[in-house]
Amino acid sequence: MSRRNVTHGTAIEDIFGYSTGTRYGREVYVAGQLARDSDGNQIASTALSDKFARVAANIHKVLTKLEAESVDLVYVQVHVADDAGPIGDVIELCRNHFGEAEPAITIVPVNRLNDEEGLIEISAIAYV
Repeated sequence: MSRRNVTHGTAIEDIFGYSTGTRYGREVYVAGQLARDSDGNQIASTALSDKFARVAANIHKVLTKLEAESVDLVYVQVHVADDAGPIGDVIELCRNHFGEAEPAITIVPVNRLNDEEGLIEISAIAYV
């Protein structure tokens, strides 16, 4: 079975030495994604819905590079900072962005993320 790794091409991936996504056979693993733009910077908006949409877009970008789609998602793990807002809002955003796939979802409230401007970080697993 072949293994394929992809990155967004940002400096932080090189600094920490990790792949943004890995495909091994039919399994696709997406590392925790933040609301970063193509240069690796947090988006300017502080709205949870905007940050979530950017994270979902980043996940989709990784899936596409690895010949997978959002409907292939089987598991999503969401780390959400305490100051992001009500968990109910996060649940609704999950439904809106990942509902078609109906993946298993774990939502983990955390004090803060390793990126102080980040409100949300999502990792995912897909099966093609």
